[in-house]
Amino acid sequence: MTLKDSGLVIIGVTDEAKQKADDFVKEKRLSYTILSSSKVKGAYGVQTPPALFLIAASGRVALEGNMMVNARLLEPYLKNVVSVDVPYANYSKKFDSVRRTLRWGDWKGASGELARLAKEPGEDGENAQKLQKWIDETGAKKLAAADAAQEAGDFFSARDAYSELERRFLPTADYATKGKDKLALLKKDEVAKKAFACEKEYGEALTFDEAGDGAHAARLYRQCGAMCAGTRFADWCEKRATRAETGAKSAPPAGGVVDK
Repeated sequence: MTLKDSGLVIIGVTDEAKQKADDFVKEKRLSYTILSSSKVKGAYGVQTPPALFLIAASGRVALEGNMMVNARLLEPYLKNVVSVDVPYANYSKKFDSVRRTLRWGDWKGASGELARLAKEPGEDGENAQKLQKWIDETGAKKLAAADAAQEAGDFFSARDAYSELERRFLPTADYATKGKDKLALLKKDEVAKKAFACEKEYGEALTFDEAGDGAHAARLYRQCGAMCAGTRFADWCEKRATRAETGAKSAPPAGGVVDK
């Protein structure tokens, strides 16, 4: 499977004039889109180009830095941000579109297509109903995982999961409605506000952690925890710091929240 097959979309951004960017694309024969914007650099805190940002479907920045990228480096991160495994069944060609939609994690779009397919007679209708049931079960699990993450002090995972429920699932679904309401409450939480204020440092800690640099990761986790001393978030950061130092690859159990 290629990176494109995994759902990866590459977009280049420059603060140069649009015409200059267009000329560059033609000169280098680039196959991906280049956007011209003066706001992106500041919004993402880019100090020295070139900079890379791998963004999950939920909007979370899964990887960032000034680096040269290849498929081997991206592969472990892509597993956590794209490519949903759709349950196996004897699907007809009518399901090709909805299966592609699901692989991208577009649960809302898939539900819209499944509502139409559910009216089909025979096996197609049955498979559509089963897939929608699976989507509902997935949404409920994501809500439970988000709740567990918040209880453990992992406010970032909780926020990302609640946000995904709000934006990527049918808004009429019970779990999506609850996710939206809980996200609003989380954003008003004073401890969560302090945690979100150190998002850049926490993101850097995650990046070092994934790269196996436990010492740098632990230092940054503890830096974040110090900003929220005496809170669940500080306790969470200390757990992550300890695991980073001991070389453990997985995060301490909270809600098992991942971006898919």
